[in-house]
Amino acid sequence: MGRIVNRILLSVLTVLLLADTGHARDLNPTTYYSPSGKYSLFVDPSERDGRGVGNYRLTRDGVTVWEKQLPFTFWEAVVADSGHIAGYVYTYGWEGSSGTPEDRSYGEFLTLILNADGEVVFQRREPREHSRYLHDFPNPLANGLFLSSTTEEVVIRIRNPDSWLGDETWRILNYRTGEQIGSINPLAQLSAMGDQEQFSILGAKAIPGIPLVLVHLSVSNIGKQGEKDPVYSGRFMLIEMSGKPHWRLDRAGEFETDGNGKSDTRLLYRILDGGGIINVNASPGFTILFTEERQQVSFSVTENSTGSWDVRETGRVPDQQSTPPSQKELPADVQPESLPLEQIAVVPLRSNSDPDVVIRDIKGFNFDADGNICVLCGRSQLHLSAILLSPSGSILKRMALPSLENIRYPKYPSPACIGQRKFIALVSDANNHGRTHALVLDFGQGQVTQLKDFDCPTAIAIAGFEDGQFIALTNQRQDRTISRGLFCFDSDGVCLWKKVQEKYRGAAEELLVPVDLAAVKDGFAVLDSERDGIQFFDRQGQFVKSIELKQVWNRDFCHPTRFAARGESGFAVYDESSARPVVLIDSKGQIQSQVAPRFLNQKQLASRSGLKCSPDGAAWIGNKDVIAKLSADGVVEQSIGEILNKGVWGTPDSICVDANGRIFIEDQRTQIGHIFNSSGTRIGSCQPEEMDLTSPSRFGQISVSPRGEVFIHLIDTDKTFVHFDSQLNRLGKFEFDANVNFRDASFLPFGRDSWVVGTEEILLVRDLKDVLKTIKQDAHRRWLSCIVHASMAADGTLAAWNSNVPPDEDEVIIISPEGELLRTFPIENLANAFYSQLSFDGRLILVAGDDEVLVYRTDGTLSGRFQLPDELDPSNNLFSPHRVGPFIASEGKEIWFIDRKVPAIHRFRMPTVADPE
Repeated sequence: MGRIVNRILLSVLTVLLLADTGHARDLNPTTYYSPSGKYSLFVDPSERDGRGVGNYRLTRDGVTVWEKQLPFTFWEAVVADSGHIAGYVYTYGWEGSSGTPEDRSYGEFLTLILNADGEVVFQRREPREHSRYLHDFPNPLANGLFLSSTTEEVVIRIRNPDSWLGDETWRILNYRTGEQIGSINPLAQLSAMGDQEQFSILGAKAIPGIPLVLVHLSVSNIGKQGEKDPVYSGRFMLIEMSGKPHWRLDRAGEFETDGNGKSDTRLLYRILDGGGIINVNASPGFTILFTEERQQVSFSVTENSTGSWDVRETGRVPDQQSTPPSQKELPADVQPESLPLEQIAVVPLRSNSDPDVVIRDIKGFNFDADGNICVLCGRSQLHLSAILLSPSGSILKRMALPSLENIRYPKYPSPACIGQRKFIALVSDANNHGRTHALVLDFGQGQVTQLKDFDCPTAIAIAGFEDGQFIALTNQRQDRTISRGLFCFDSDGVCLWKKVQEKYRGAAEELLVPVDLAAVKDGFAVLDSERDGIQFFDRQGQFVKSIELKQVWNRDFCHPTRFAARGESGFAVYDESSARPVVLIDSKGQIQSQVAPRFLNQKQLASRSGLKCSPDGAAWIGNKDVIAKLSADGVVEQSIGEILNKGVWGTPDSICVDANGRIFIEDQRTQIGHIFNSSGTRIGSCQPEEMDLTSPSRFGQISVSPRGEVFIHLIDTDKTFVHFDSQLNRLGKFEFDANVNFRDASFLPFGRDSWVVGTEEILLVRDLKDVLKTIKQDAHRRWLSCIVHASMAADGTLAAWNSNVPPDEDEVIIISPEGELLRTFPIENLANAFYSQLSFDGRLILVAGDDEVLVYRTDGTLSGRFQLPDELDPSNNLFSPHRVGPFIASEGKEIWFIDRKVPAIHRFRMPTVADPE
């Protein structure tokens, strides 16, 4: 199969490949060995980010020389054959965060030398400074270190603060005294060769016994004359400490994939974490990784009679680490059995949205000059419709829109008026190099026309004019950058002018982070969330003036994300940083009023589908289900959309199944927990009271204890739950007293205790306030880095799926109800799948990826696997993942999946898994 570039992966990784900033990661316990293997140093960090004290043990020939705790933790270290240790430390971790609002510094970068007795003989302290680039880490930042093989020197590789240049400085120190011998830029000579390539070093190690260093480079053609698209390749080189090259091997396929995606992700991150150098040896020689062939390739290095160096390949072996566990060949006697999956039934859940409601799944809306409302709605770009409503909300016209194929990440800016009862609608692909489809919605003629040959990048907002012209605000994602732009079109979709912002010079007319667009008298206005202001342009795109909202409002912080023109009176601005987010301002930016949108019962209304103003100057906001007109004090005085019928549900979210086979579905729209039996009949509900929902509350999850008690989490208040008994009677609202963050956590209650499972830690909590156990590491003392999912057996035993465990493994952790780690075992890497979930009943663990389920026993034995039918593969529906499950049901006799889209229960018979002998 021909190679294809994994664009999604490279768009994320190329910044790291060029800048070599690395990525935020955990510092796990590590053992470092001296070149001969005589000494070994074990470093056990006390914190996952490397700050604070570290526990150390130095051994010589297997015998402990010293063991102690030191007030710092090496992020990386080397051990010489003399027992001396050199390393570097980030006092506030790799990311440089103090963790407290009072201390806004980035900590220090320490360079330390320890003698063979563990005493500090050299220490250099440098304050870290904020990077010049967005989403980057503070400087200094080390790319690694290595020992010289011919001198008593250690080389610390310090990244250039101009990280986009990709180069680094090698600080050369004496590893006995810490005396700085010099510093060099090893890439300076390579860059001076004139081939217009850009380099960065991924890894470097000295070859024992000879004065050469093996480096692994990433090489790009960026800046090379005549090259348009960026191409990335690998290169291995032998260089002197000065940078003078002696040998090179180009690897054109280093950062390409064979199309499977999963294994290549693992390989590329592995290279980012230290390059493709497997080892160096005293022969002398080295072994490197060929990613395309997935092989470890060995070479010998010998000096010839002329004083040059000859490099010769000596052998190849498969690289086992390159192959994910799911693709490794297993002996025939341990191959997991492919289990048959027998479907019992597909049971519809007999409660759905009201079929008479026409306006739902709202994508955007806007007004014409007469106050008529154009609403764009539909579940996806394949099923869109445009509806014209009168100012009172009655339907004047409904038109189906053509299906738009091949849009991977659709965006729907609100339509814009371009004439009487005439609107322009844009549907964009937010993917790399995504394009936009333009539809003219002529309600007067009852016609929908798709503009042919329309050429526009991804659009995020539109401004229309009565003469048919319109302007699109664009946000084009490319392989390495995001470019912002303004494109003006005539009524036929022909581009009249464009303004694309790619480089920034600090001028007032530049587009930093534009988020919305509005037509105004004699031109248009752009809302920029980075500037916290509004920029004004004429119809030809020439800059006129700007208003700095943060300055006019006299605030330290604001976060405007949407706005709309109120004729010549000013604007309505949606400020997400405020509890009263709708801000009405005059033409100079002065605040006239500020309100929190709410219904008459004081329940607040959040905006998800935009903020617009009708011709009378009233502010309207919308979400997925409704658009609403606000009074001067923020009360909804008119609403259009789906009625909140509490007996039906339309936006199912969190789902769980209890031991009795009851299905609990919390609905974001009605904010009610609906309960169904195994036959699909709605048998009740858990309904919070109005006083429970005093803010724009959003449900986080619904949980059921083994005794049948129900807990509904109100995510916007973080620690607040509404509690129901097993008969679904409301017992009250409570807040956790314990210091727990529930925003990214699962809550699994049992008796007086409950599990709180976050992404990086697991808490055992008693009586909702006392933390009995905090589990941050697995049985091998590796940090829990990414807990994908967790499930609890009836007795409270927990199984948690932890992903991204070095070296690129996944594992299941089983914990007793008392918080004791019972077992940790590796599982096949399915977490790169689009969908990941597991289910545990105390006997079996079902681990689900996209299209298959793995069956494990609690001892870690992979007992079988089975394929799922296509309709349950979420990768077939990327933008609305609708499958939830598996759930082990009917006392372990069945496996259930819940389809939220249809909605229905897919019931399967549990495959027979033979007990081990």
